[in-house]
Amino acid sequence: MSLKDAFTLLMEKYPKAWLEDKRASNPVFKEIKEKLEEEIQPVADRYGLKVKYLGGQALMRKDPYISFLAEGHKTSRGIYPICFFDFDEGKVIIRFGDADNNQPDENLASAFANKTCELLDDFKQRSDDGYPCKSYDLANTSSEELERDLERILKVYLECCDYFAEEIADYLSNEENGNLEECKRIDADDQTTLLYDLICNRLGYDQNAFEKIKSLIKETLLTLNIKSVDDRRFVAITLNRSALRIHSGHWLVLSFKKNQVIYLRKQDGVDIENLNVPANKNVSDYIFKEEVNGQKFISMPLSPREFFSDFNEHRSHYLGALNLIKDRKDHSPRKENEDNEIAIEICKLVWGDKEAEMETAPYTRVDALIELFMSEKEFDRIIAALKRKKNIILQGPPGVGKTFIAKRLAYSMMKEKDEKRVCMVQFHQSYSYEDFIQGYRPADDGSFELKNGIFYAFCRRAMRDPQRDYFFIIDEINRGNLSKIFGELMMLIEADKRGEEYAVPLTYSGDLNDTFYIPENLYFIGTMNTADRSLAMVDYALRRRFAFFTLRPAFRQPEFRNYLIKHGVRQDLTDAIIERMDKLNSKIAEDKRELGSGYCIGHSYFCPNSSGNGMQYDQNWFREIVDLEIAPLLNEYWFDNESAAQNAIDELKSL
Repeated sequence: MSLKDAFTLLMEKYPKAWLEDKRASNPVFKEIKEKLEEEIQPVADRYGLKVKYLGGQALMRKDPYISFLAEGHKTSRGIYPICFFDFDEGKVIIRFGDADNNQPDENLASAFANKTCELLDDFKQRSDDGYPCKSYDLANTSSEELERDLERILKVYLECCDYFAEEIADYLSNEENGNLEECKRIDADDQTTLLYDLICNRLGYDQNAFEKIKSLIKETLLTLNIKSVDDRRFVAITLNRSALRIHSGHWLVLSFKKNQVIYLRKQDGVDIENLNVPANKNVSDYIFKEEVNGQKFISMPLSPREFFSDFNEHRSHYLGALNLIKDRKDHSPRKENEDNEIAIEICKLVWGDKEAEMETAPYTRVDALIELFMSEKEFDRIIAALKRKKNIILQGPPGVGKTFIAKRLAYSMMKEKDEKRVCMVQFHQSYSYEDFIQGYRPADDGSFELKNGIFYAFCRRAMRDPQRDYFFIIDEINRGNLSKIFGELMMLIEADKRGEEYAVPLTYSGDLNDTFYIPENLYFIGTMNTADRSLAMVDYALRRRFAFFTLRPAFRQPEFRNYLIKHGVRQDLTDAIIERMDKLNSKIAEDKRELGSGYCIGHSYFCPNSSGNGMQYDQNWFREIVDLEIAPLLNEYWFDNESAAQNAIDELKSL
């Protein structure tokens, strides 16, 4: 591919992709950026320039650009070459530009423009600021001309940076010493981010406060050494976007709401021993006490005005105390991310793109067949049903690997192990609509606020990424009251009821226009344990909306035997396990009055851990599994026939 090919790809695909999905996670944007990097980055590296591709962060710009930045220059403060794309005219424009918000003074801008015009005398067009520019109709332009002109403008850029080095240094240094008005300005790109939208648009903070919050977030993550959204201590955003909250272990580290700022609140259990509280205050108002520089540090809720009017003092106290708590024993993983998009964006503020993205690994059908003790025919049949029906249930006795298989089915369809596109919950008798979809929950101030549940949040994530598949796995799906949990969304589970045209108001919607739907790119995989006596038969409403697959023990599968031998189980012991367990399962299946095939015992009880941990997989290992895991199950199966249970246990152990 040439530079012209990369530009042509952008001109053809970018406008349509932007209209369909503006988020940076759109695969089309990633494809375009990769192709541009292949052609442009080697050139930029030769000249020691940093490249900013397409100009977007969480949300992409309608009019993308590529900027080339010398050391010290930023798109928010600097002078730099730009490749601009005019979709209306169908042209690429290469020119110079400078920051809209923090422009150089008129003398520097004019002198820089005149010098570049002199050195690029064949760039006949001029920008509004007087910089030289040249436009290209890609259909009538060769790749050689594009590459030659790009190299020329980069050489001229560096030559002019050297020529005006002193003036540019003064201009760039004003970033830290600018007047109050400059401090309140904000990069144009910042206004497209989810963080800016949350803090400024939804919570109502001004741009000056936004910059301070952003800097405080950076210092927080650096202090705690949190580098990735995979770190469960990281960030939690309330799903109704009424607050920005950063958690670290059992601590609410930072919380910004419309009328309240909180920092360093102990989440569960406040140690108030020896806490000196003023007579006019309540103990519950005080949430943290420590020695900071010889002074007692006490944090309490503040109004935004109180917090920002004395920001430096609060920042000093906060960071000092944060250093003290980061290694405390009660600093343990507790809170998971509720909005991964903002978590990634915030992480990028500190660590950059590479560290912020959750790691994924390719995963193919072949990978799945290697990990699963399942025939190709059965695997393909399940995948085909999942694609057609969008909802399947894997049912079977304990130990057949239902949950393990569910995740591998998702990975196989996604073609990668992408954990942020897979969500798993376990149903139980107390699970409710409020847990799953939406309901009122206690707020920090003692009142109640409407909070979205885990399924609502996951659906919203899938809606924002319509080009990729998402998988919601429900373990023990028949343990929950499906009508109670899904409520009005029960109908929308069906494959032909997906999408915005079937949107319905939710139970707690205050407005009939406030509707919700299940996106077409979301798939359900449920699991059921057929040996659970406590469960009634699955109701018709659930059964007709799902395709059911029965998983059986895989002791006789060649893949199971090979797996045991590969992980250090002796061949004779492997064969004995297969023979004894197969014989036991036959006995269980034949007992149709009390048990049956749904109570057979699965192979996963005997699957060695991949890490090994120095375990010796010998007869002692086998007998321990029988004594501690299989025997209690058999005693429960034949609870009214102790001799039958004991005979089965003895036969297993007689190796």
